[in-house]
Amino acid sequence: MSGRELMPFVILGIGGIGSVVAMVAWFDIADALNRHRPPDDQIPVIVTSIRDIERSMEPRFRHWRILREFHRTNPESSLYYWYYAGTAWSFLFAILGFGFFFHLYWH
Repeated sequence: MSGRELMPFVILGIGGIGSVVAMVAWFDIADALNRHRPPDDQIPVIVTSIRDIERSMEPRFRHWRILREFHRTNPESSLYYWYYAGTAWSFLFAILGFGFFFHLYWH
């Protein structure tokens, strides 16, 4: 494979770094909120059972609500911004990688 053919995969790999940053920030956000919650009201961070799936669908565990709660309770924390930066980074590089891929093979 030439460098030109490998470029979409390199771009997607660089975008994966943003996904890792967003994932680590999310785990830290959920952990920070779970420290102040009783055991029966914990935010399911990783889905490991059917019960976790059912709980993650409840309105109080919706993704945006958790982010707003964290930002409200920890306004000085930069984790909130790292999460959004990592997410934006991964989407940007995914679009670039797929665009480059389609340009190479369907142009």
